[in-house]
Amino acid sequence: MAELPYLKLYVGDYLVDTMHLSLEEHGAYLKLLMEYWTNGAALRDDNRRFSRLLGISLKKWRAIRPTLAEFFVCDGITWAHKRMEVDLAQARHNVSISRKAGRASGRSRNLAKSSKKTIEARQRTFNGRSTDVATDVANPFERNANPSTSKENPLTPLDREPAAPAQKAGRAASAGEAKAIGEVLAKGSKFGIDGNG
Repeated sequence: MAELPYLKLYVGDYLVDTMHLSLEEHGAYLKLLMEYWTNGAALRDDNRRFSRLLGISLKKWRAIRPTLAEFFVCDGITWAHKRMEVDLAQARHNVSISRKAGRASGRSRNLAKSSKKTIEARQRTFNGRSTDVATDVANPFERNANPSTSKENPLTPLDREPAAPAQKAGRAASAGEAKAIGEVLAKGSKFGIDGNG
């Protein structure tokens, strides 16, 4: 049976059932079991075929045939083996389950690949800029790798609030600007940020 490359051999059962066999009969019996397993079906009752299979003369086969026939159900057409039929049925069942699991796994992998490609295509669509105007705005969440940042203030310049436009221009802030600056500083103080930039 190509689907299952090994034959179960219940050693204890085998030895109990075959204590009366000669060495030659042991070899013949095991070879018949292997042939049975390989074909996955009962053996055809053919003396010439059995003698060729076992590599013995037809006369020798006829001498050991009655002893080996005790282990099989012989109906004149085939030699069937009860234990072998049970093991073959179990092996076929296991192979069937494995195939179904393999197909399900393959479908799952294909679905996952398909979903991943769809998500990647959507991401490519939405990752572009929403406007055609290029901007030079730095990402405020990136940390500055500048080693000159002091250890007392672990925030990088990007983390600090920008100076108010009035402060940059060197003029006094208007009432609206002062109010906005006050709100920003109040919010910043919650997080330990002062307005001294």
